[in-house]
Amino acid sequence: MKNLVKSNWLSLIVIVLSFVFVALNYTSLPDLLPSHFNIDGAADRFASKESFFYTLPLISILLLLFSYIAVKYTPNSFPLDQSVRAISFINFGVIFFLMCLYIGIALSALYPEKVRINDFLSLGIVFLIILIGNYLGKIERNFLIGIRIPWTLASEENWNRTHRFSAKAFLACGLICGILYLLNLFSFKEIILFTVLTAVLCVVYSFVFFYKHERLSKN
Repeated sequence: MKNLVKSNWLSLIVIVLSFVFVALNYTSLPDLLPSHFNIDGAADRFASKESFFYTLPLISILLLLFSYIAVKYTPNSFPLDQSVRAISFINFGVIFFLMCLYIGIALSALYPEKVRINDFLSLGIVFLIILIGNYLGKIERNFLIGIRIPWTLASEENWNRTHRFSAKAFLACGLICGILYLLNLFSFKEIILFTVLTAVLCVVYSFVFFYKHERLSKN
């Protein structure tokens, strides 16, 4: 447990600060709050404020706990000793996004005419994509996190090449989406679609590398 706190202290601080903020404003929140958003970033499902209060912080803690256990008990043939820092920062990106959503829902309910939940959704996911781009290329081959498809899991060289390429692709994706959103040229929907296309491109790269360097070498 000590190592869990040590490796994820930044994520835990964000969770605690977000929870305290919502707790301080709890009595001012409406009885129903958004709990799900469609591709356009519009709320299409609602939950009680009691449920809202605990759900996202609890999910965040459970994600950190699951990640810690999965890394600690990874198979010996797929060690992650050199990837702990990178995984911790990617965890932070996920937690930051979830807490952006948490705070954004609360603020948009408190100040509906001044705060747009889409801003929190969009900038939170852009931050996550940029962090993925910064650290994806530093993760060792494993079954927990990364581009986990047959060609990368079967070949360490394919894993390394694909993740180095993917790191650059996601970093570029995050920066482009962030800039275009700030210029009002992208919406939340465009950010999601552009990110999905980036992920597909990474899978295609892995297959092409396999086909050119591994499959053909066997023939």
